[in-house]
Amino acid sequence: MQLLLLHSSADGREKVLFGEDFPGVSDVFPSICVGDVCPDVYLEFPLIGKPFLDLTVLYSENSGKFRLDVPEAAGTEGIRDWFAGISKDYHKINFGYELDTGRRGAPAAVHFQPRGYLELVEPFCKVIGEEEKGRLYLSTAAKMPPGWKLSFFGMFRGRSGSPLRVCGYLAEGERVAIAADIERVRSVFQKIGFRAFDEKMLHQIAHILSEAVEGADFQFDVRPDGSFGETFAIDLKLRNRRPGEMKESFNSGDRAPLRQLLEDWKIIDGRLDAALGMTFARNYPVEKPDGSKGNLSMLLMPQWIKVRWTRGELQPAKLYCLTRADLL
Repeated sequence: MQLLLLHSSADGREKVLFGEDFPGVSDVFPSICVGDVCPDVYLEFPLIGKPFLDLTVLYSENSGKFRLDVPEAAGTEGIRDWFAGISKDYHKINFGYELDTGRRGAPAAVHFQPRGYLELVEPFCKVIGEEEKGRLYLSTAAKMPPGWKLSFFGMFRGRSGSPLRVCGYLAEGERVAIAADIERVRSVFQKIGFRAFDEKMLHQIAHILSEAVEGADFQFDVRPDGSFGETFAIDLKLRNRRPGEMKESFNSGDRAPLRQLLEDWKIIDGRLDAALGMTFARNYPVEKPDGSKGNLSMLLMPQWIKVRWTRGELQPAKLYCLTRADLL
């Protein structure tokens, strides 16, 4: 994982993409990779404006024994014990931490992906003393319409009054319907009680979803009283490509219209090319501890672009890149 991190910052990318936050990340990586298998780690950084770097660290049922040795995770040991006890019985669930590398030492946000296993939500939140957040997620999930089912959430532990971020995968039929008719998304927002939008934002959502042919997620913030906050986001999924094809797909290939739209909206700039240049995928032959032969698979791949609105106004877009190392 350290090799992938060094690769991400090579060729001048450190300052362009990550600003002053990169050195702190080097300290975090050895601590999050303790255990049988490394977790999935996402590098999160803006595509315009002041550069910074945050991390999302996700552990799944395949992560084996692990611990996270960073001060930001203090007080969450119970989650790891609880998760280890149930993860083998549920498919594709995960939990993790979102680390603000510019504020080392501050408590990490906690992420949980129960998918459709709603019976896990309250036990998870109870483990860290956030029972109200569990009930808030369930009540929000109950009012989401078809095509907008929730799948995961994030919270700031112990931060009074902070919203719960709820997220889901937009159904493909719903994406197509909204792209063709903005009234579709207006009716959803009105039904669930999200009010922070205007006519321009509705047209922008329809337009961006018409380009989100690889899939899209959605995000809302929910206040402690159950009302929706002022932010809405769409994650534009990016399926894996060969490293040499990633930049071409945005410059002259099938993703070029998406890039042009984001540039026209002035929510990305030329640093996208630097970000795409870090794409890496390779297998290395290795000898396993038992003497047998295997392959070490290393991947650094853009996974989605986040487009976000606050009070109806577009915000700088962000790119999320997955770093993964697996012994096959």
